Amino acid sequence: LTSGTTGQPKPLWRREMSWRDFFDIQNDIFHINKDTKIFLQGSFSFTGVSNMVIAALWAGGTVVTTSSLRPSRWIQLIEEYNVDH
Repeated sequence: LTSGTTGQPKPLWRREMSWRDFFDIQNDIFHINKDTKIFLQGSFSFTGVSNMVIAALWAGGTVVTTSSLRPSRWIQLIEEYNVDH
Protein backbone atom coordinates (compact mmCIF):
# COMPACT_ATOMS: atom_id res chain seq x y z
CA LEU A 1 0.00 0.00 0.00
CA THR A 2 1.07 3.55 -0.60
CA SER A 3 -0.25 6.78 0.86
CA GLY A 4 0.97 9.14 -1.85
CA THR A 5 0.01 12.74 -1.21
CA THR A 6 -3.39 12.00 0.33
CA GLY A 7 -2.18 10.21 3.45
CA GLN A 8 -4.75 7.50 2.78
CA PRO A 9 -3.45 3.96 2.11
CA LYS A 10 -4.21 2.68 -1.37
CA PRO A 11 -3.04 -0.43 -3.20
CA LEU A 12 -0.37 -0.23 -5.85
CA TRP A 13 -0.44 -3.13 -8.29
CA ARG A 14 2.47 -4.03 -10.55
CA ARG A 15 2.96 -7.02 -12.77
CA GLU A 16 5.89 -9.34 -12.05
CA MET A 17 7.54 -8.40 -15.35
CA SER A 18 7.47 -4.74 -14.31
CA TRP A 19 9.46 -5.59 -11.17
CA ARG A 20 11.92 -7.83 -13.03
CA ASP A 21 12.66 -5.17 -15.63
CA PHE A 22 13.00 -2.51 -12.94
CA PHE A 23 15.46 -4.54 -10.85
CA ASP A 24 17.69 -5.19 -13.85
CA ILE A 25 17.85 -1.48 -14.71
CA GLN A 26 18.29 -0.37 -11.10
CA ASN A 27 20.99 -2.95 -10.43
CA ASP A 28 22.89 -1.85 -13.52
CA ILE A 29 22.79 1.80 -12.40
CA PHE A 30 23.99 1.00 -8.87
CA HIS A 31 26.41 -1.79 -9.90
CA ILE A 32 24.54 -4.44 -7.92
CA ASN A 33 25.50 -7.98 -8.96
CA LYS A 34 26.19 -11.47 -7.60
CA ASP A 35 29.32 -10.22 -5.83
CA THR A 36 27.53 -7.37 -4.06
CA LYS A 37 27.37 -7.29 -0.27
CA ILE A 38 24.93 -4.61 0.82
CA PHE A 39 24.15 -3.39 4.33
CA LEU A 40 20.64 -2.14 5.00
CA GLN A 41 19.17 -0.97 8.29
CA GLY A 42 15.53 -0.07 8.62
CA SER A 43 12.05 -1.46 8.48
CA PHE A 44 11.16 -3.72 5.57
CA SER A 45 7.81 -1.91 5.54
CA PHE A 46 9.69 1.07 4.07
CA THR A 47 9.69 0.49 0.32
CA GLY A 48 13.21 1.88 -0.07
CA VAL A 49 14.59 -0.87 2.16
CA SER A 50 12.43 -3.69 0.84
CA ASN A 51 13.18 -2.65 -2.74
CA MET A 52 16.94 -2.82 -2.20
CA VAL A 53 16.72 -6.16 -0.36
CA ILE A 54 14.79 -7.74 -3.21
CA ALA A 55 16.94 -6.09 -5.89
CA ALA A 56 20.18 -7.35 -4.31
CA LEU A 57 18.80 -10.85 -3.87
CA TRP A 58 17.46 -10.75 -7.45
CA ALA A 59 21.04 -10.18 -8.64
CA GLY A 60 22.34 -13.00 -6.43
CA GLY A 61 24.01 -10.62 -4.00
CA THR A 62 24.25 -10.80 -0.22
CA VAL A 63 22.15 -8.67 2.12
CA VAL A 64 23.38 -7.89 5.62
CA THR A 65 20.78 -6.35 7.91
CA THR A 66 20.12 -5.79 11.59
CA SER A 67 17.42 -4.45 13.85
CA SER A 68 20.07 -2.76 15.99
CA LEU A 69 19.92 1.03 16.18
CA ARG A 70 23.57 1.28 17.28
CA PRO A 71 25.96 2.57 14.59
CA SER A 72 28.80 0.71 16.34
CA ARG A 73 26.96 -2.55 15.57
CA TRP A 74 26.49 -1.45 11.95
CA ILE A 75 30.22 -0.86 11.61
CA GLN A 76 30.95 -4.25 13.16
CA LEU A 77 28.67 -6.00 10.64
CA ILE A 78 30.00 -3.99 7.69
CA GLU A 79 33.55 -5.00 8.58
CA GLU A 80 32.67 -8.61 9.45
CA TYR A 81 30.90 -9.23 6.14
CA ASN A 82 33.13 -7.00 3.96
CA VAL A 83 30.14 -4.95 2.86
CA ASP A 84 30.78 -2.95 -0.32
CA HIS A 85 27.42 -1.18 -0.78
